[in-house]
Amino acid sequence: MTTRATLVLQAINELSREPFAYGACDCCLFAARVIGHVTGRDMTFGHKNYTEAEAEAVLARAGGLRAFVTNLLGPEADKMATEDGDPLLMHIMTVGKDGHAAPQDTIGVRTGDYAAYKTRRGVGRLPLELDAVLCGWRVN
Repeated sequence: MTTRATLVLQAINELSREPFAYGACDCCLFAARVIGHVTGRDMTFGHKNYTEAEAEAVLARAGGLRAFVTNLLGPEADKMATEDGDPLLMHIMTVGKDGHAAPQDTIGVRTGDYAAYKTRRGVGRLPLELDAVLCGWRVN
């Protein structure tokens, strides 16, 4: 029997080979596709094939990334109460398309004692205990 942890790692490994692209393999779709691999459900909620500007507009209307995810998945959970494959919110430094670093919220998934996330530079990992990992959501 394949464990949830193994399914998460398989999905992360597969998606790590895809380039970052809004509407295909950005932070939200990275998390949604990992969760979908684990649960067998489409976790994109119809949010695919969009541009960076369209993504920014949707998030702005929702009140930000945290509010957007909460609206889709329900109440937040403490990050330490999540399981492998559950989405996590992080506040990290990312490099924009202009090449400059800036702080930004991003969504990733739990894998063991880490949060894995997708940026323009690839897949990153942060230890869960860092303050940069803010919260999570439970997905069964």
